[in-house]
Amino acid sequence: METFTAKFLENIPHPCRGQKIYIDEMPPFAAVTGLFGKMVGRNTKTFFVQYRYEGKRKQLRLEQFPGPSLIDSRKLAAVMLAIVDRSINPKVDIK
Repeated sequence: METFTAKFLENIPHPCRGQKIYIDEMPPFAAVTGLFGKMVGRNTKTFFVQYRYEGKRKQLRLEQFPGPSLIDSRKLAAVMLAIVDRSINPKVDIK
């Protein structure tokens, strides 16, 4: 796990094959409610949030990097996790 900074995210190399996942240690994402991270593929870097809903692990892609700032992406992740805390699945119930 890493604490994300803009410089760290910019310098993450793209893997030759598959995807590599990085998890942010910044609170509240180190908490039990969910994880905020970055998925790095051959051509893209995407923020995501991972959470449990009805006992099943779910993952919601948020935004591609570069794009919105790291602060804005963290705020969006926090909003999505707050929605999950209200027993709403943001992947299905928010359109």
